[in-house]
Amino acid sequence: MLKAISSKIYFHIRRSRNWFQYRAFLYNLRKKNIFIDRTVQILGARYIEIGSNSCIGEGTWINVNMGFEGHKCLFIGENSFIGRRNLIDVGKNITIGPFFLSGLNCEIIGANHKISNPYKPYISEADVDKEIVIGANCWLGSEVVVLPGSSLGNGCVVASKSLVNNIFPSFVMLAGIPGKIIKRYSFRSNKWLKVSEFDELEELKFYPDHNHYLSQLNQNKIELSNLKIACSSAGGNLY
Repeated sequence: MLKAISSKIYFHIRRSRNWFQYRAFLYNLRKKNIFIDRTVQILGARYIEIGSNSCIGEGTWINVNMGFEGHKCLFIGENSFIGRRNLIDVGKNITIGPFFLSGLNCEIIGANHKISNPYKPYISEADVDKEIVIGANCWLGSEVVVLPGSSLGNGCVVASKSLVNNIFPSFVMLAGIPGKIIKRYSFRSNKWLKVSEFDELEELKFYPDHNHYLSQLNQNKIELSNLKIACSSAGGNLY
């Protein structure tokens, strides 16, 4: 069974001492019903935790810059869909909540390079001091870029080709470079409202707490089999 799984997945993992960790990683994928396309490249698999019933699309690159033994620094929540040709570049820590959805060519960049001294090669001075936090049920449209230190609350929607470089509350819609809030969701009227129409003091009274929100999401989740076709061509190109 492990041979069948490994034939579908291509990892660039440091050899020798990490072989048993690699096999354990593969076993964990099967146990948790996780699909990773065979073209996905993962550097630092032992520092990554992926939630059950999740997909990672073809051509995606996941890179852990500064891993420490026994410490996970990338968390991808259950029932998540990482789109094709995404980049997740981990600095200090990246947490992605459950029911995450990203379109084509998204980049979540948690690391940077120091440029304070031009006499030092920029490639030699990594900056991995900032975290990224993305809440439950967030959707990044195609070609969205998320920069170090950014945060999205639950239920956020980010328009295609936007840049996220700030801290944003739950249930907001962002667009632009840099991303700005253009709408907020009203649980009182059950629709997205323009910022000018949103009465924050009144609307926040109707916002669900985190646990209630997750329970509602779980009641409406879909099965992994419905997502595989969208994230991989491994099963063929015609359906």
